[in-house]
Amino acid sequence: MAVLNYRDPATGNWVALGTTTGGGTTTSPYKWSTSTTAADPGSGYVRANNATPSSATAVYASVYDTNGTLVRLDTLSTGSTFWFYRNGDITQNIKYTVSATPTNNANLWFTIPVTFVSTGTGGFSPSNNNLIDASLLGGGSGGGASLTALNQGLLATKVWSTGSSAYVWPGGGGTAPDSNAFTNIIFIDPTGAHDPKTSTGGRNTANDLWETGTPAGGGGSGTASLLAYTRYNPGTQAAVNATTTSYVDIDATNLTVTFTAPSSGRVIVVLSAQVNQLTNGSGYYWGLRSGGSLVANSNCLILYHQNSETHYRPSMRVVIDGLTPSTSYTYTWAHMRGFGTATCQTIYGGGADPAVMEVWSGDTTGGGGGGGATTGGILAAVNYNPGSPTGPTSTSTTATDVDATNLVVTFTAPASGNVLVQLSSNAITQNSPSAGLGWCLRSGSSDVAGTKHQAIYNQANSIATRITLPIAVTGLTPSTSYTYKWGQYISQGSGTVQTQYGGVIGVASMIVFAA
Repeated sequence: MAVLNYRDPATGNWVALGTTTGGGTTTSPYKWSTSTTAADPGSGYVRANNATPSSATAVYASVYDTNGTLVRLDTLSTGSTFWFYRNGDITQNIKYTVSATPTNNANLWFTIPVTFVSTGTGGFSPSNNNLIDASLLGGGSGGGASLTALNQGLLATKVWSTGSSAYVWPGGGGTAPDSNAFTNIIFIDPTGAHDPKTSTGGRNTANDLWETGTPAGGGGSGTASLLAYTRYNPGTQAAVNATTTSYVDIDATNLTVTFTAPSSGRVIVVLSAQVNQLTNGSGYYWGLRSGGSLVANSNCLILYHQNSETHYRPSMRVVIDGLTPSTSYTYTWAHMRGFGTATCQTIYGGGADPAVMEVWSGDTTGGGGGGGATTGGILAAVNYNPGSPTGPTSTSTTATDVDATNLVVTFTAPASGNVLVQLSSNAITQNSPSAGLGWCLRSGSSDVAGTKHQAIYNQANSIATRITLPIAVTGLTPSTSYTYKWGQYISQGSGTVQTQYGGVIGVASMIVFAA
């Protein structure tokens, strides 16, 4: 991970600009909305202000992708470039440039003024709810403004050579090139011990960049790294039924993922696909298997519904601890019907969109380089499974702690002062009367401002399902310690709600990311 710095033309000082990772382009899964209304498109959705995307002058995008992962749209700036690709067909794409500064709407969605650039050979005209991929150059989780600056015309690289007393230019020369020959210069300085302004050769350095730390593509990373990824989308829709009370593989050939455990021995595994429960009264579970056995703490109740047929696309994420660093592991996606006789199934392919497995490094980062953790770094994580199903109920609109002893997380705020806290557990609402379950963050005896969000609301029937809720917190004091507890409350209605976890229900997890 490398930090890019630029020379402020007004002061002449070097200022941190952003970070670089690998290729520098971030791709995030979204669903397309055909609405053209200038409003929040909904979590995981993106839309344009014209029914013909090539005629659009504005794009409205959620800050969360379909997996509930924060997408750093705030790093887009005038001149940034991004693409939308129709999932499964790379020829169906559209390219835009950002024409003016994007507007952040309550940290939930962005209005992005755009100029149409081009479409692929297959055009771009997705239907409502079609899965697309957003490829951000100059935005996303890392890269950010540094890529915008690089797009201005980086033509040369100057590297500090170990044991040398000066920066070495391409070709081995020690003299800066003529200012007319190079528009932008990037200085790579792995140790951060040198000031490039001492070796500029008198040229105009207003647009130069300076990279400190391990250059992109080498060494460690301060981000939550994606270790492995499987996306399976067969042309014909598959609906795989769970018929037993034991976990079995859904598709041992195609729904499997292999990864190497990181230094912490901790990974975060995310599963996402459509599920269906026909009729009522059964509990449907997902889990992970390795070598024919269930992986500890990977099992979760995905869906229980009291009446009628239910279709939806959950995102289950679990924290797996205790792995041996640098060791290879293979997980297969498993399911079971825990109780009842209704048909429970996982659906993918065709019109149901893909089944997705992701494995992320669970390494935490304490920051470094004097600036705290980099964007996307895991600051802290808590995984709690008491061994049998438990969890408090609530009948009040006043938030209370779910478990002030075990569901609490302490972290140090990153240099940005912004974090993303992900809460994941089973959520239950009862009918007669109906009610909504809200989750929030609490500090001491108070709710953290702006963190109250409805996790689930059911108007007619009792329902239990796995929910992952990302909560953004901004304005923290860098390098200061914070302790947050998980809170719950009735978000609407007057019934009974519950956060449930433990045993066959699965773990409750809290993960704090630098944002």
